[in-house]
Amino acid sequence: MIEARVLLATALVELGDGTGAWIELEKLPEGQIPRERLAPLQARAMVAKGEMRQVIERFGSAQFSDPQAAASLEVSLARAYFALGDVAKGLTATRKALGHEPQRLEARLLEARAMAATNEVDTAVSRAQAILNEHPKNLKVLLLLGDLEAIRPQGSQAAMAHYLAAQAIAPTDLESFSRILPIQLKERQLDKAKLQLEAMRKAAPTHPNTQYYVAWLAFENKEYEAAALAIEQVLKQVFDSADVHQLAGLIDLQRKRHTRATDHLRRAVNLSPQNQAARLSLAQALLQSGDASGTLNALQPLINQQQPAAQARLLAAQAHTQLGQGAQAERILLALKAQEPDFAAGRVALGITLAQNSKTAQGLEELRRLAAAENDPQGDMALIGLLNRLDRLEEAIQAVDALEKKLSKDPLPQLLRGQFLTRKGDSAAATQAFSKALERESAYLPAVHGLVNLDLLAKKPADAQARLEKFTREHPKSAAAWFSLLQVRQSQGAKIDEQKQLLNKALSAEPQHLPAHLELTKILREQKDNAGAMAAVKTALSRLPEQPQLLEHLALLHEDAGDFNQAAAVLNQWIGAFPKDAKAYALLAGIQLRQGDKTAPLATLRKGFETSPESIPIAKLLVSSEITAGNRERARTVAQAVQRRHPASPEGHLLEGDIAFQAKDYTKAAAAYRKGWEIDAGAGMAVRLHRSLLLAKRGVEATTFEATHQARAPGDLYFQLYLADLAFAERRWDVAETHYRRALAIDPKRAGAQNNLALALDQAGKAGALAAAEAAASLEPERAEILDTLATLLAKEGQIERAIKTQEKALRLAPGAAPHQLTHAKLLIQAKRGAEARAVLQQLAGLGARFPHQDEVARLLRNL
Repeated sequence: MIEARVLLATALVELGDGTGAWIELEKLPEGQIPRERLAPLQARAMVAKGEMRQVIERFGSAQFSDPQAAASLEVSLARAYFALGDVAKGLTATRKALGHEPQRLEARLLEARAMAATNEVDTAVSRAQAILNEHPKNLKVLLLLGDLEAIRPQGSQAAMAHYLAAQAIAPTDLESFSRILPIQLKERQLDKAKLQLEAMRKAAPTHPNTQYYVAWLAFENKEYEAAALAIEQVLKQVFDSADVHQLAGLIDLQRKRHTRATDHLRRAVNLSPQNQAARLSLAQALLQSGDASGTLNALQPLINQQQPAAQARLLAAQAHTQLGQGAQAERILLALKAQEPDFAAGRVALGITLAQNSKTAQGLEELRRLAAAENDPQGDMALIGLLNRLDRLEEAIQAVDALEKKLSKDPLPQLLRGQFLTRKGDSAAATQAFSKALERESAYLPAVHGLVNLDLLAKKPADAQARLEKFTREHPKSAAAWFSLLQVRQSQGAKIDEQKQLLNKALSAEPQHLPAHLELTKILREQKDNAGAMAAVKTALSRLPEQPQLLEHLALLHEDAGDFNQAAAVLNQWIGAFPKDAKAYALLAGIQLRQGDKTAPLATLRKGFETSPESIPIAKLLVSSEITAGNRERARTVAQAVQRRHPASPEGHLLEGDIAFQAKDYTKAAAAYRKGWEIDAGAGMAVRLHRSLLLAKRGVEATTFEATHQARAPGDLYFQLYLADLAFAERRWDVAETHYRRALAIDPKRAGAQNNLALALDQAGKAGALAAAEAAASLEPERAEILDTLATLLAKEGQIERAIKTQEKALRLAPGAAPHQLTHAKLLIQAKRGAEARAVLQQLAGLGARFPHQDEVARLLRNL
């Protein structure tokens, strides 16, 4: 049961279900799984759950002697750092992972992507090309190389070549389509994109990625309603994709549905904070809806860049002007002028600079000339901002008149007029201006907010509420309007029931409006109303039927309530709607397993593999379950199906080898592992193959394979360490020395290898043992076992006092380590400190059978 739970957690992680994996890991009995095996899996689950800061806090300083565990953990830490935008630390963690396992493919790919993110694109391409030379038919490597080429100026042609090469290996692979189509669509190669999309439809007609590109192609053809219908189908299946929400937002912008556009684009930015295009589109949508503060929040990461994009600065200036913050707009535009002097905003900056230098008249004149000469409103915006800062309201209103001629259909000029008139105290004229803004854009909330502000200034909160209520009656489909009304009522102390009513009205008007669902959930959680939260999810599902994310949430709520049957029913509903969704099967099997059902999980996984034979995580879990049930032949059938489905992957052969290895059929295991090794000579496969050959009593063949693999993968650190440790355990000191030295040539900072080299040299009676121990201690001065080795060798060289101090430090680091205490006692005896040594030995004697070296303890005590 323990092993099955670990395997289930592993499969769920590989499916991206960190929450499900974590639930499985939490069920494990404490202390039953070695930390070096458990911690890396926990870290992977936390990353999959999006708990990036937590995984760094929990595991950031963890160290493991096992290179595979250490490398896995560092990869998770790297992903967390990258997700948080800390490329430098992410790259450091990636390189630590490579230090543990230089040939670990996922770490090497991460390193290349990270290097590209730090503008080392050429080096990243070279690294990726080197990986491709080792793995010429690996899809991930080909796709990575294409992605890196795409970053280069004019690199789309080279990128396309790699993507097409990947597609040639796996013609139905969706990732290849998902790289090729964006290039064709962005370059307006619409006829080629149409042909690719037709092929994609044949390969995966109902897959959300297919519908996504249907929507994108329709968008490029300006078929916005068709695009909207297609993207809605995608949103029913994929709710957490930045690209999907970005496209949905752009479509809604063209359809003049600013509220929905803003919601989608904000979601896109939350999911992908580094997506500049999404941020700019969000800023535009927010500005069009009158949310200047939201515009600035969206633009902030772009504005903080070393060389912000001109469009980002332009939008920021517009937002600050809308807020009446001319000084802020001024600073942004001055920086823009310095970098792009021919840009119109640079001329705006000139006028502002003159005004800042106490040349107000000249500055204003410059801006007036610019505003008169250019059709672009930036001159007008800058002029208005400056006049606003100078508190020259009459002149500002005149400048708004000029802006009005350029933006005669835009509500912004009337909004500005209303704001200036409000400051002048002319409430009647301000009301008229805000009303005209609403005539131009009936859903323009800033104008409503202006009117609400006038009501509040007049101490008429009931009128403010009435205006918002009127707005919602006139524009009942605006969820943002309902939210504004909710906020006003919340500030007035509205009761929970009223807040719920407003949210329900918003959701009635716009059933798919996510913020309303989130606010309702928040309110229910604050009330500790779990039943209400359940009802809210069901309501959401009634409006977004069979939406996988909501179904998963509902299933987990049922499980939390102890209703396993209902949770299973929800997941079966999910499977019925999306029979090829592997995640649903994994979740259902997990719930069945936690119920104690020993047969249903296997049936579920079999069904899952039948409908999703491309899913390697499901295959791995099914193989493990079949073996547990004693069905090795069925397990082998699954492994062979994976081989046929993924001929360029070693995973199917790895599964078949593991099946034979567990059956102690080492000859068959070696044959399977060799086939996998021929596809990908990764360290894990090489070690499995070598170990199987040894256990099959085929030592000569194992020796031949050693040479073959080392010639093919000379930088395989993991294999060198494996051979070194094997020789060390067999007391073949010269052989151990050779492999430790080779490992250290690959990675000189491997403290464990330095430590074992010192021990091997000492056992062989060779010179250099102390130097190796010193080197190990300099690399990891806080590692107790390394200090123990150093102390022992110092004593042999006659440096007894230093040896004792070193050993005392080791004991402070590991106070309960009996072997280190025994070393300490020996050193004290050598230093003729018998009383202290006796005390240590008596303490060890008190451990009894818990310490296996009692004979040596007794002998030392007798001789004192």
